[in-house]
Amino acid sequence: MTSSLAQITELVEPPTKAIGLDRSWEAVEKDLGCVLPTDYKSFIDQYGSGLVCGLIAVWNFRDESFFPSPLQEVLCGTGSVIESYKKENFLAPEAWTTFPEPGGLLPFCTVIDVHYLNWRTKGVAEEWDCVFWFADGIEFIHLKGDSFSDFLLKVLRKQYNKNEIPIFDEPYQFTDFSKW
Repeated sequence: MTSSLAQITELVEPPTKAIGLDRSWEAVEKDLGCVLPTDYKSFIDQYGSGLVCGLIAVWNFRDESFFPSPLQEVLCGTGSVIESYKKENFLAPEAWTTFPEPGGLLPFCTVIDVHYLNWRTKGVAEEWDCVFWFADGIEFIHLKGDSFSDFLLKVLRKQYNKNEIPIFDEPYQFTDFSKW
């Protein structure tokens, strides 16, 4: 477990039993066509499907009810976030590319239903940093060097510019989707 993830579990208590762990990481990664970062997989293994602070949904690619096969089609095909980035021409200012292209953006988290957290899939998965789609500013914010767990910890500690990345008030909690 990364240091950031250990600190997250101190701030946001994991559920007693994670839900939505329908398939193995091997199956997910084979279906997706790439290896995913360890901190993300560890978070999903501990928390499963649900919401952090009621408004941050970390997409659980192991949950077949939300992410059926073929996973790459779900994430990149018709009606996907990636398709909306391309359709609305949001990628042009920074010349971002999208997954499955090398170095392309791969969304994996929704914040307040309108903002998206993406990995910049450049290099090996453990080196992927995050890019935040800030819908209010219609821009991508490259969080250079921040992994998923770094991002979540900084959000909980209110370490980002509140005019770009939403802040949340304590008490922090995780609500799994079985309680909805």
